[in-house]
Amino acid sequence: MLSARFGALVNIEKVAFGRQEINIEKFVLHNPPDFSTPHALDIDVIDIDAPYINYIKKEIKIKEIEVHTAELNIVFKTKKGLDSNWSSLLGTLSTDKYSKKKREQEEKSGQYAVIEVLKINKLTVHIITPGLKTETKVFNDMVFYNVVTTRGDITRHITQVVVYYMISQFANILNIPTGGFFSIFSGLSKPS
Repeated sequence: MLSARFGALVNIEKVAFGRQEINIEKFVLHNPPDFSTPHALDIDVIDIDAPYINYIKKEIKIKEIEVHTAELNIVFKTKKGLDSNWSSLLGTLSTDKYSKKKREQEEKSGQYAVIEVLKINKLTVHIITPGLKTETKVFNDMVFYNVVTTRGDITRHITQVVVYYMISQFANILNIPTGGFFSIFSGLSKPS
């Protein structure tokens, strides 16, 4: 299902369900075929803590999402930073078979998530730009509070939020080309 939504292969080694948590092991999101690196995102473990009843509510309250040991590759097609693997992946998530009117209705009345705590432990980010040296940075123990997604396609918006919070406050440290990269995260507020 996730592979179809991203338009790229997604591998998950194991999903375990506890009393009120979901544990995902070895999550790998592959890049679309026209990019130089095979993977866009590798995560060893994702822990999601929320009672299952919350997932059927309009406001999905998630106590905590904790991402353990993640490797994120941002691959640009040009030095200007207008097109990247992530603009392609998240662009695929934003398209669907519904009409524009149906999407607008879902956004007005659809589900949204409130993530009380988002923890990202040991994040390695690789910025790969043609003709330039690959930039690699490692960040440890990032914690964000009260992260809220927009309404609509909840899979897309939670994915956007997690990726956005992984990289946005470090954009100047990471030397991400200013181009149009962050336009794929429109509507999200910058982490505090």
